[in-house]
Amino acid sequence: MKLAFSTLGCPGWMWRDILSAAADLGYDGIEMRGLFREMYVPNVSLFSPEAIQNTLATLQRLGLEIPCMTSNAGIGRKVGHLAAMDEARDYIDLAGRAGSPFVRVMGNVYAEPDEEPMDEGQVVEALQELGDYAAPQGVNVLLETNGYFADTKNLARVLKNANRPNVAALWDVHHPIRFFDEAPQETAGNLEGYVRYVHFKDSRMENGKIRYRILGDGDLPLEGFLAALRSIGYDGYISLEWVKRWDPTLEEPGVVLAHFVNKMKAMLGQA
Repeated sequence: MKLAFSTLGCPGWMWRDILSAAADLGYDGIEMRGLFREMYVPNVSLFSPEAIQNTLATLQRLGLEIPCMTSNAGIGRKVGHLAAMDEARDYIDLAGRAGSPFVRVMGNVYAEPDEEPMDEGQVVEALQELGDYAAPQGVNVLLETNGYFADTKNLARVLKNANRPNVAALWDVHHPIRFFDEAPQETAGNLEGYVRYVHFKDSRMENGKIRYRILGDGDLPLEGFLAALRSIGYDGYISLEWVKRWDPTLEEPGVVLAHFVNKMKAMLGQA
């Protein structure tokens, strides 16, 4: 398996800092979820028509790639649905130009399940439309185990109904077990054949609230996640999604990124 980290975890870093950390620490990829003050990746100057070839050449020289362009498109929401679809298409276009295989979309945009009803039919139609749009560009559209779809029976059902070979799942290992008490093997069974990309993180409950912790300092079954992934033949990316941008009290990225890559390589037997 390959290792990446999301730029969500280093909101104060410039691109040169991100490149240096990824190369020096032995990562394989950088997942794009904003850069410095710009959260809408299609607007990042590195990916402008004038700059993108130089950006990609630098990544290649360092042995790095961008495995996922991570949008914030909530395709299951009633309010803002058309804007979410436009966002998803912008990210698909960017992924196509950058040679990135995956674009992340969501049903609703918050990790915690909310009370807003989810129209599965709307999500299926959106996934079909986006899948058809992305296919000629060699891009896969991944619906994350987030919110309503952290209950992975729901996610598996809409993916099956969407019935597009390039529409699949991003398994954020945290949300199904934390919000729906799904054991890793249950999630893997529900999503077998659909998992194309993985977000990895750890947490524990403190005073009734989720507190994200560096890998191994929480109480989630990390080895269980890896065993479940191996059981379904997964050999793709595992990406650290450290939510430092949303919670500035979390540990600094320099510490966390080094810890993650060392911990993961030990657990994967790559140390």
